[in-house]
Amino acid sequence: MPNTCKALGCVKAAHSLGYCSLHGNRFKRYGDPFAGPTLKNTITAWIGGALVTETDECIVWPFNTTTKGYPSARINEKQALAHRHMCTLAHGEPPSEGLHAAHECGNRRCMNKRHLSWKTPKENEQDKFRHGTRKIGVSPSAKLTAEKVYGMRLMVKAGASCASTAEAFGVSRVAGWAAATGKTWKHVGMP
Repeated sequence: MPNTCKALGCVKAAHSLGYCSLHGNRFKRYGDPFAGPTLKNTITAWIGGALVTETDECIVWPFNTTTKGYPSARINEKQALAHRHMCTLAHGEPPSEGLHAAHECGNRRCMNKRHLSWKTPKENEQDKFRHGTRKIGVSPSAKLTAEKVYGMRLMVKAGASCASTAEAFGVSRVAGWAAATGKTWKHVGMP
């Protein structure tokens, strides 16, 4: 029996470099067996291969992604989030409406069925905090940082008013009060 192509999900016979002729040509041309135009059924075959792969490592989606970095593909003639499709194949339909296909690993492009599960939006946000993928205070226009908020809290604890602290840090009274009292910036510890 001939060896099969070493490209994930491909069951064709291997030729040069351990790949079938399609993946071998792509590897020679682009340096990646999955690069270049996506042929019909390639994505379906890749998903099928990923579905039967037993590993604890991330299985990274090599095709198109959304602007937010999530796997995207035409599935059943409709544009869809591929990780949701994989979660459905591996774990069944979501038990209730509004659930997210959450990544336990924090890698948006991961398609490993062991890393995907149905979670509420709140649980998904908590996971993002846990694995450090939740973007916090990274806006280029943000006036506050975690360090500044902690400093504000120290000042208020020492007896300064929220209004004077807000003024010192160049933010509105409302924003200063919310940051200093922990109503916002909840991920920053209280002194």
